[in-house]
Amino acid sequence: MKSMHHDNYQDRCPRATATLGISLGQGRYFAFQNPVTHEEHQVVTENGDIFAFDEPFNNLFKHAVPPEAPGTAPGKRIAVIIWANEQDHVPRMVREKNPGMRDIVPLKVDWDSWGHCVPGALSRRDREGRSEIEAEYLVDYLQRLGEGPDIPECQNIDGWTANALTNGVESPVKLQSFY
Repeated sequence: MKSMHHDNYQDRCPRATATLGISLGQGRYFAFQNPVTHEEHQVVTENGDIFAFDEPFNNLFKHAVPPEAPGTAPGKRIAVIIWANEQDHVPRMVREKNPGMRDIVPLKVDWDSWGHCVPGALSRRDREGRSEIEAEYLVDYLQRLGEGPDIPECQNIDGWTANALTNGVESPVKLQSFY
């Protein structure tokens, strides 16, 4: 269960502008409440259901996962929640330390530095037109891991063809970024 609340977008910079979620496992009620009138609406989120709302909706309505009725044994469930930002490129995120937040939670994350440790780029804009370069990086990366380039000829690996991963031979299909 999770009590009624508004998502706390303002403790991050850049500020989150949307909440996205997926519910996995046992179905549960998802409740929305108008904090002025206390009028409440509930919907059932079943396994695999995806939901999203933006900042104006978050400001107007609280949301919660109400506790199950006493004596019932709900099945296993997990909800994956992502706070998103609609900016084209977010190089880093900084948040305030809230009361009770454990010291292990990072207050600053710098995504620009991530691009130097694995092949590819994180922002969509940086990846445009780079599929051939990323294929070369992927070959080098797999070789360092001891997994390439001796991939069987023409084997399809998550949308990549082995021809595209070996010795710079062009792929018969358009390459997609592996992020």
